Amino acid sequence: MKDLRINAGVKHILDGLHSCAYEAFQNCRDLAEIVDRCKRGQLGDIAITMEVGIRIGTPVLPMLAEPCKSVEQAMKRCVNGMFAEIKYDGERVQISHLEKFIPQAFPAGLDLIIDAEVLLVDNASGKPLPFGTLGVHKKEQFKDA
Repeated sequence: MKDLRINAGVKHILDGLHSCAYEAFQNCRDLAEIVDRCKRGQLGDIAITMEVGIRIGTPVLPMLAEPCKSVEQAMKRCVNGMFAEIKYDGERVQISHLEKFIPQAFPAGLDLIIDAEVLLVDNASGKPLPFGTLGVHKKEQFKDA
């Protein structure tokens, strides 16, 4: 049997399963878990929906940021203040770990998800290399980095 292509996004499908399904999916990003809960009738109200959360091994989406054309525009959007940093064009990585060493480093936690960006730096100049340098066809060009 072939898969049926219906050209619908996750939101439309989950909204059809349960009114809280898409909101739950936004919190945990585990589509199989959300569909399973809908099948078992366990989503219920919003309070139960919020019990789903991030899990080790399930990717976390980056925050929803909006680009600004100037510092002034950013300041207008953040009337209560903001924290800003330089945005480098690296490769995003997520490292999750659930082992015995986490409590040693972080006594209050048992699980750890590190959301980071890997940035390659040219050894000779000390400057960041261009975006996509980690790509297969570019590795040879920057082998000394």
